[in-house]
Amino acid sequence: MAESTQSPAGRRFSYQAVPGASGAAGHDRSYLNDVIFGTGIADQTILDIGCYLGFFCLEALRRGAAGATGIEPDLECVRRANEIAAANGQAPEYIAGDFESWDWGGRRFDVVLCLNILHHMFDPVHALRRIMRLARSKVVLEFAAPRPRDLLRTRINPLALLAGSLPAILLGAPKRTEDVAAQSFLFTAKAMEVLFNKHTTAFEPVTITKSPFKGRLVLEARRRRIGHLVVVTGPTASGKSTLIKRIAGDPACCGRLGLEDGPWLLTDAHVKNLPRGRVDRAIMHYDLLRPYRRSIKAYDRDPATDLFGEAEALSVVTLMVAPDRLRDQLRTSELTGRRGQRRKRQADIHERYAERDFLRSWYEAWFALVARHAPRLRNNAIVVRRGAADDILPAQCWREVYEGLLGNT
Repeated sequence: MAESTQSPAGRRFSYQAVPGASGAAGHDRSYLNDVIFGTGIADQTILDIGCYLGFFCLEALRRGAAGATGIEPDLECVRRANEIAAANGQAPEYIAGDFESWDWGGRRFDVVLCLNILHHMFDPVHALRRIMRLARSKVVLEFAAPRPRDLLRTRINPLALLAGSLPAILLGAPKRTEDVAAQSFLFTAKAMEVLFNKHTTAFEPVTITKSPFKGRLVLEARRRRIGHLVVVTGPTASGKSTLIKRIAGDPACCGRLGLEDGPWLLTDAHVKNLPRGRVDRAIMHYDLLRPYRRSIKAYDRDPATDLFGEAEALSVVTLMVAPDRLRDQLRTSELTGRRGQRRKRQADIHERYAERDFLRSWYEAWFALVARHAPRLRNNAIVVRRGAADDILPAQCWREVYEGLLGNT
């Protein structure tokens, strides 16, 4: 049975059909069930943004979800959704409110849905970032992309269709202020790929398919799952690659660092080679100065550090080397053969290593970032390179070690 066509006040509901409700009108939304519930929803929680009459909340509970929450700004929809839920003997949580301004108070959900809502929002990019933070496991979007029929309704400039294969977000130009939220923002598929797979490393490569509803697109984004992530970091030319090879191939080195023996999947800050699905063990090569002379400027803004939060266990190994030795190694190994911006950046770092306190602020910020991951932090060590030998010490000793290295320069 579908949702009733009219409320007591005579209002028609046509967007969403809900089984078990009286009447026989509304769009069948069940074509999304496989995307949303395909791997199971039992014992999980779900949030439906713009839940309308609550079809997906009810379907989630019917399939064994631990909880279902819907947020909807339309008060009449919320009232009617509660009536339908009561008639079905189910108890989802329906919130009458605006997702963009609602305070979730630290709550998170396993699955977050945002279906045909983004183009109604005032700040959809900010909303998407919020959605990413709220979702523990998966995000499903159904979103409006630019179409030829939008030209007929004078919603977009004809030239906008040329951006269909580009990472573009198009802003509609309503003739009347009351239509500002009707079709404000249109996203191309490439734009969504950039937001989920370039602006963050927390999600696997997204899957985007065509929807049967109004030519929309459906995106499925799954969070990465890593059992144990080891981050090996240090300043440019400190020997990170060499240490990673030792960890990956030498059980004795793993033992000294408090790590289990491999096998290890090796990756860098771009994480392009991480496969879909769970990865039991991975080692990331991360340059301590990656944000330096780049627009991100800080570790918190670096998409690569988002991956730290996707690991069940995190270990961090930070190399510390005297600045004069770094200058020597950078001169012989990193500057040779480099071209263009890369060489210019490395030459600048070579000069900055001559400044006594250049690295201090970077180590300070780095260890502060690592400390924020304390609940999943298994090991946090520094490897101090003096001559041919390496000393392994607890990370809390880094300030004393740093002063000692300066004293040797």
